[in-house]
Amino acid sequence: MQLVPERPDTKLTGDVLPQGRGGSKSQELGRGLGGARRMAKVRVGLIGCGFAAELHMHGYRRVYGVDARVTAVAARGDHVVDFAERHRIPTTYRDFRALLADDAIDVVDICTPPVLHAEMIVAAVEAGKHVICEKPLTGYFGRDGDASPIGSRVAKARMYERVMEQMEATCAAVQASGRLFLYAEDWIYAPAVAKTAEILAATGDKILFMKADESHSGSHAAHAAQWAMTGGGSLIRMGCHPLSTVLYLKQVEARARGERIAVVSVTADVGSVAKNLTREERRFIQADPLDVEDWAMLTLTFSDATKSTIFAGDMIVGGVRNLVETYIGGGALFA
Repeated sequence: MQLVPERPDTKLTGDVLPQGRGGSKSQELGRGLGGARRMAKVRVGLIGCGFAAELHMHGYRRVYGVDARVTAVAARGDHVVDFAERHRIPTTYRDFRALLADDAIDVVDICTPPVLHAEMIVAAVEAGKHVICEKPLTGYFGRDGDASPIGSRVAKARMYERVMEQMEATCAAVQASGRLFLYAEDWIYAPAVAKTAEILAATGDKILFMKADESHSGSHAAHAAQWAMTGGGSLIRMGCHPLSTVLYLKQVEARARGERIAVVSVTADVGSVAKNLTREERRFIQADPLDVEDWAMLTLTFSDATKSTIFAGDMIVGGVRNLVETYIGGGALFA
């Protein structure tokens, strides 16, 4: 995560993100004594204090070029107090809307289960806050009258229609607010991926095929087994990382070559493997799906006739597999 001050009226910027409008009373870009520029201040309010929040706190300690500090955290459970003490966060809230009412906060960092993301994004931008949101952005989590469990009882076409409606409404709220929305995709900042992008930008070489994978033996989070909490299984929860990286690298290629490249077709195959295993067969596997997939393969076809495959598995032992293979006209790049 990198927050870089660019102009006096811009608090947060990214490589390809739109600029927000207006400044903030906590922003201090200017000239101090001796003509030295004072560092911009960004005050962050964190929503959630679980696994993702711990990772984000590690990221904030590594931010450079801007004075970014987490000054408040909101979560419903008593563990929010321990979290705040451990990370020296001065203010805690039990209701995220109380955090949104804190005038000292510039940007809200949402680290909650996906079922809460869309509601919190809209509420935050309407409160005048910039927003960082953990993955996956959103999904289908059920509606009144749905048969349970929804992952195996609700048609995926119906889920898709509802997700697109929600996405359009969320996008409209962000655009109307003039606030910045930043999707927390960390893979594109990984050193190996950054080097791949650097080579593509420098050479203008053609990406012929990409193969990307995130897999492990299963999530430690109980909600990962339930579609109603996570909006899907291994593909949306883990596959979003390699997918975002593949799309990003094709953008880098397109810019370097002065082309426009789009996705023209998507095919997918998913399955649930772990729930069919005996206790002995799954003794090293943590995956315990209720109604989500734990095996997923996605194939993308681009407008330049090239292909990419994405794999995400929750029943793959041997540690975490984070891999991106990029095959170009002049060689092969393994990240």
